[in-house]
Amino acid sequence: MPASKATTTKNTTTKNTGTTSTDAKKKTSAAGSGMAQRRAERRGADRRNSEERWAAIMEAGSEVFRRLGYAQATLEDVAREVGINRATLYYYVADKEELLIAILDEPIHRMTSDLRDIAALPLPPTERLRKAITHHMHTLEDNYPELFVFLAENLHILTVGSDRDIQANAHAYGEVMIGLLEEGIAAGEFRADLDPRIVMLGIIGMLNWSHRWYTPDGKRTLPEIGEEFASLVLEGFSNPPLPTSSGDLT
Repeated sequence: MPASKATTTKNTTTKNTGTTSTDAKKKTSAAGSGMAQRRAERRGADRRNSEERWAAIMEAGSEVFRRLGYAQATLEDVAREVGINRATLYYYVADKEELLIAILDEPIHRMTSDLRDIAALPLPPTERLRKAITHHMHTLEDNYPELFVFLAENLHILTVGSDRDIQANAHAYGEVMIGLLEEGIAAGEFRADLDPRIVMLGIIGMLNWSHRWYTPDGKRTLPEIGEEFASLVLEGFSNPPLPTSSGDLT
């Protein structure tokens, strides 16, 4: 039967390559362990010199990724930008994926912190959601192109340490937005038939998908696109009349 044949082929391939899901998990675990070990070594070294060098490496990485593009950039390019050799750079970072994650560690966690601040504002849910959407796009603009590369390469599946888990941060971001949507429904500003979790996934998916089509030389900036997105979302599920937003939305 075709099903049996397919199963045999799959098993043969697995046997020939020696690759299993367990192997992949071990490899991922080893990579994460390597990151943690290098960070521990940096902390154990001369602290001032080590931290200054690490800051210089991240700044150089951002500059190189912007200038050459992430796909074309190499760690050798970053090392030259800093003025060190590749061997010294390896003491701090193993590959450019790890460097990109380190560069974005603070911005992506700050996004969640900022969203919590927005959700706590003494404003109607509609205005807070508008601010949340536009702020998301401002953050993409402020961290362009690194955040776009991060989204395109699916690097959100990686971690940067047990206390700074990217997946946990993404989950927390979504939960804050769900809470904001639930407030809007309870207040009668958003339609009662909405599923907050589905709406949250739709909003974040729409915002992040801009990495597939946005170009900095286009007609609109990311913050301007954010304003359009906010209006689109709110007009789609707000109960009429749509409250007029006031104040600085950025």
